[in-house]
Amino acid sequence: MQENTLLLIVEGRVEWRINGQSQVLERGSLLGAEANCLVESVVSAASPLRGWKLTFSLFQLSSISPVIQQAHLVNWHAPGAKSHCLQSLEEDELLAVERELEQVTRNVDLDAIVLQAVCGRLMLLLHKKQQMLSQRPELEQAALHMKRQYHAAITREQLASLAGLSVWHFSRKFKDEYGETPMDYLSRIRMMRAQEHLIAGVRVQEAARLSGFADVFYFSKRFKQSIGIAPSGYMETIDTRRIAATSSLLAEYLLSLGIVPRLVLAYIPLVANHQSELMDRYQVTMLDSPQYSDCATALSPHSPELIIAHQMTESERESLGALAPVIHAFTNDCRSLLARLSGLFNKREAAARQLKSMEGIARSARQQLMACGGSDETVLILRVESSGYRYVNSRRGFGASSIIYGDLNLKLPPGLDTDRAACTPITPDELARANPDHLFIEKRVSQEGGADRMMEQLQSHARWRDIAAVRHGRVYPVTTRLWVNGCGPVGYGEIIAQAVSCITAHNCPSHCTQSDMEQGR
Repeated sequence: MQENTLLLIVEGRVEWRINGQSQVLERGSLLGAEANCLVESVVSAASPLRGWKLTFSLFQLSSISPVIQQAHLVNWHAPGAKSHCLQSLEEDELLAVERELEQVTRNVDLDAIVLQAVCGRLMLLLHKKQQMLSQRPELEQAALHMKRQYHAAITREQLASLAGLSVWHFSRKFKDEYGETPMDYLSRIRMMRAQEHLIAGVRVQEAARLSGFADVFYFSKRFKQSIGIAPSGYMETIDTRRIAATSSLLAEYLLSLGIVPRLVLAYIPLVANHQSELMDRYQVTMLDSPQYSDCATALSPHSPELIIAHQMTESERESLGALAPVIHAFTNDCRSLLARLSGLFNKREAAARQLKSMEGIARSARQQLMACGGSDETVLILRVESSGYRYVNSRRGFGASSIIYGDLNLKLPPGLDTDRAACTPITPDELARANPDHLFIEKRVSQEGGADRMMEQLQSHARWRDIAAVRHGRVYPVTTRLWVNGCGPVGYGEIIAQAVSCITAHNCPSHCTQSDMEQGR
């Protein structure tokens, strides 16, 4: 990198070597690198990498002369002792920054102002997080070292040195704080990472090495003592473990494959009806958890043995990884999720039945749309949020968008089908120019509040009634509960039924009633 750079990853995962040090970047990773840092690819991105790269220079503003009006460059140094710094943003921090950066695509006149403001925010976050890390209590530093370096040789002497204590005092204080000796804590962390390696298909000997065990026989002995079964037989029992899912959507996928999670984290107001019915039927415990809250804190009292999670930041993975083995980085793409889960749990036949059923539903729906001419008309899924409007992009879409534009072969208005983000900002004027024939509106519901004000502004906009969908009564409300949180194998059929009911009834709009929309709440 030839210039000072801030790199924010919002999608994908990649391993790079930065000035000789291996680093994994994924959603939420914030990298600050000084000019001339050497960045090399170690492992190609497992999924498409998307994010923001901001290059910058710093100026000493106090040195601006009122006569010559010239600022002087100042060398920027990454926080910490290296020429680069890698930190993880929490989900709420990441979403806030994403929203600010997306303003650039909506208003070119604000480019310079927004970019400078966001650059300043990211630099402040980077420095504050590094400062917090350096100020962590000594015992926490030692625990963090074990979480991150479990695969290496670690001794009590090394850990005590990190904490600045004698070995005896360190061991005593660590047990008082964490309820177990440092070596027992390290062994537990290693066993959880070993289970993750076995789940990923790694052979026992390699799983032992990757988890910090030089002797595979000692590893097998400790594994059986800790987990209750030899590592060679672990995968045969994986679906009998006390499984926790970090969303009702993941639970829906698991249940559709015949895998019953014991625990599910969910923000109850956004759980779809069909998901609530599934949880009741299989007696799954739902833990009401605020959006973007710490999953580890909610799950800790319930002692899960395996955690199934969506994409996470590094700090979130470390917190959950201290509780149980974690399988993560799941997307919301229906077929990809079914394929991965069925492969992990050896449920390929169940997944094949689900996919066959889904294809039958989609085929019937396409026939209905063709019969009424609806397949030739343009469709837009508009998300109304508390801060603005975004439409769902068909090429990068997932969940409901992949159903509407992929499985039903419906079309976005010309010019909107691009390679940009899955949800692309759009203004009321741009919406009017796009002029969709059918408009599905998801008025976003979240714990932070609704989008009533932005919905009112949209409907009172001067060009709202110029839109074909509005003029012909083809505007359909859809719910966040179903079209975002509920688009799993069961919700799939409900979304299609809803969409087809509305589109085929365009000559008789009253056929698509509010009660139709209520089905997905």
